[in-house]
Amino acid sequence: AHLDLHHLSDAGLAAVAYVFARAAGKLVGAGIAARRAGRPREQVRWLGPGMLAQAGVVIGLALGLRSSHPELAAAVTPAILGAVFVFEMTGPPLIKWALVRSGEVKVARLLRRPPAEGHLSTFLEIASRLRRALGLPALKGGPGNESPRVADFMRRAVDTIDEGAPLSEVLDAIEGSVYDVFPVVDAKGRFVGLIEFRDVRDQLLQPELLTLVRAHDLAEPPRAVAHPEMDLEEALRRFEAADTAYLPVVDPDDPTKLVGFLAQQDVVGHFRHGRERGPATPTGET
Repeated sequence: AHLDLHHLSDAGLAAVAYVFARAAGKLVGAGIAARRAGRPREQVRWLGPGMLAQAGVVIGLALGLRSSHPELAAAVTPAILGAVFVFEMTGPPLIKWALVRSGEVKVARLLRRPPAEGHLSTFLEIASRLRRALGLPALKGGPGNESPRVADFMRRAVDTIDEGAPLSEVLDAIEGSVYDVFPVVDAKGRFVGLIEFRDVRDQLLQPELLTLVRAHDLAEPPRAVAHPEMDLEEALRRFEAADTAYLPVVDPDDPTKLVGFLAQQDVVGHFRHGRERGPATPTGET
């Protein structure tokens, strides 16, 4: 199939109507499905925008219509292909945005690029080295001068456990999670503490506790927390001081508002790869 711009202009109204109808169907349908599946609010909100670029089915239908009903296809195919063009141009950026906003992908994963990528990066690196050799301050925004924040590396989609959940539900959550630390929230969604897997292991051999013990009985205050605007060096120091693999990320103005989860391996990985590329590494200050 090919897109004829002359035919597209003739079918402009149909194309506009199709774009709006398809977008509405994706946004509303995906939102309803995610809500009924009990997904977190951010995933309900951003699932639809992340699916707008999926157009394989409609292209197949257009091709099938062209072979079976050529006259009808001549009327509707330009509108369909024009709409597909719109969605395929806007879809990829929306997918990236939706993945980050829903918490499925960390911002840093999208920003990470290989060293000296392109002429601009090479120029900035050479300019920064020249300025250092002359005793001048490094270029702002140049290689090795980024100030990565916790917000760029934290996971926003955090599965929480209600404080009133029985031990059996806690175990179900643990079984389906890749983490070994689990945030507990109250009925209003306020962060009240963490459950660590090692605190649950002692209960596994006592079946009678499955309905007696509640999540709030196991939850403990976090040994340390992080804030979205905190730099990674400070977060790394907090990991070390608390001897933990995960830090809950809370709003600095409201410590009961959980906004994400930060894994130590992501922070360590950033500094390890940074040494290989040559940017600044942790200062080691205490």
